[in-house]
Amino acid sequence: MKTILSDGWKKLVLKYKLPVLLCLVAACYVVSMLLTLTIPAGFDYLHLVSRLGVAVLLLITIFVLQKIRQSPGVYFLLTSGFGSLFLALSAEIFTEWQGAVSAPFIVPAVDLLQLLGFALVIAGIYQWITYSDQVYDRLNKLAITDSLTGLLNRRAFLERAELELERSRRHKRELAIIMIDIDHFKSINDSFGHVCGDAVLKKFSSEATAILRKTDIITRWGGEEFLVLVPESGKDKCEAVAEKLRAHTEKISIVAGKADISITISLGATVLVPESDSIDTMIARADAQLYEAKRSGKNCVRIKI
Repeated sequence: MKTILSDGWKKLVLKYKLPVLLCLVAACYVVSMLLTLTIPAGFDYLHLVSRLGVAVLLLITIFVLQKIRQSPGVYFLLTSGFGSLFLALSAEIFTEWQGAVSAPFIVPAVDLLQLLGFALVIAGIYQWITYSDQVYDRLNKLAITDSLTGLLNRRAFLERAELELERSRRHKRELAIIMIDIDHFKSINDSFGHVCGDAVLKKFSSEATAILRKTDIITRWGGEEFLVLVPESGKDKCEAVAEKLRAHTEKISIVAGKADISITISLGATVLVPESDSIDTMIARADAQLYEAKRSGKNCVRIKI
């Protein structure tokens, strides 16, 4: 739960930090406009100082926006918007300095630039919020998945597994873990190369994901080893899932040049002992059963409570 809350706060910060800062800059501009109406006569220097200060702030904002150039659409809208506001402010300063009579065309131009500037800034902020959602989802996916297979990585799997363990205990439901090892994987790497080995890992991952239920959770544990968490499954159901995986894997064929590679897997499994088990102890038992499957000639399933 703590991790979920933490991820939520990270998403909110990524999504709204820039819009809040930009809204503050825009608010400073509006305040400088209001000061023009509220500062008494005889304090013209305050008009000039406030407007010059906001002009500098707008220039700094445009410079800082260089950091989001990786999003051209957002960058264009925001820099164009704040650039328009800067031009409007500069024109107002010029008008106050020279007098409105000497440049009557400036006033409607300033109004137009202000309207255009605020419209572009609002559009840019909206685009940024949409863009930041996409960025966060992409970064979050990279943080929780294995880059080769696209499966959950070890950290994400363990977090999900702990939640499932708590749920199983709370509702008094069964839970099982299956550990899988691709047989003779080193020989595949040695004979056909690591590119072919990577293809085997990806192919097995996609096939296993397709066979498993949506509620089952699979991860690449390391190298050619995989773990599957099987919720609401006792010994019989777990063994059936493991055997289904084993039988299907026998039919997998990976093309390597002119050769077709067939693979098999060994599987070790165990089920939850509610009174004493943790995820670590369940994984240790599944690992021990995997070792037994390897000793028994590979391409088989071994399960023990």
